[in-house]
Amino acid sequence: MAPFSIKVETSQNISTTNVEVGANRTGCLDVSKDLVHPLLGIASTFEPKKTIFSFKLSYICGMWRTLCECITQFSVESSENFKELEAGVALILKGLREVNIINPSPLDVLLEDFFKKHGDYDVARLSTSQKITRDSHQELISAAQQCLDTANEERINMEKQFVELQKVLRRAEKELKVWTSKKKKTISLIEDHQKRLCQNQETITNREDEIHAIEKIILLLETEIKELAKLKEDVETSLHKILSHKLFP
Repeated sequence: MAPFSIKVETSQNISTTNVEVGANRTGCLDVSKDLVHPLLGIASTFEPKKTIFSFKLSYICGMWRTLCECITQFSVESSENFKELEAGVALILKGLREVNIINPSPLDVLLEDFFKKHGDYDVARLSTSQKITRDSHQELISAAQQCLDTANEERINMEKQFVELQKVLRRAEKELKVWTSKKKKTISLIEDHQKRLCQNQETITNREDEIHAIEKIILLLETEIKELAKLKEDVETSLHKILSHKLFP
């Protein structure tokens, strides 16, 4: 949106005493072009009163359209362009007074009322910028309360889950103690069994060695067995004689 002062100056470039056409001038609604082009054909015959009145009326209409568009585009919530709007309106009113075919007083009253009310509103808006309406306040409280309720529900659920997890941990610790004890006993049994297994293996090895040693012994012949039996018998007989001997006849 072009600055308001440029739009007003563009519209006011069309004077009631001298018509100047700027090739690159534009108004809020291209007022200068809309206003100037129809008047170019009558610029040379400008003197008749009817033509002068028609030109002034067209000029006033153009200025009025410029004023209406700029006020329409002005944001009540923003005070950035307020001073510029105020200065532009003053220029338009000045131009309307110079044409002197309408009474601008009623418009003056309306514009003065607008500027006063906007000033009051702007001051009040700035002074209450840190405040909010009752409805907005209630909405914020409701939203915050809802968030708080949700957070509390989540906390309650998390506390329940925490308690359950603690129970699981205690059960696991108890089971761990039981399994630790079972582990120790099992390890002791395994070690004892391993010792016994080693002893058994040693016995097996000794027996195998014994068998191998026995297998290496030469077997007695039958005649040798009989001879050994006879010799044993002779020894026993001799021993018997010794025991039967009487020292005193």
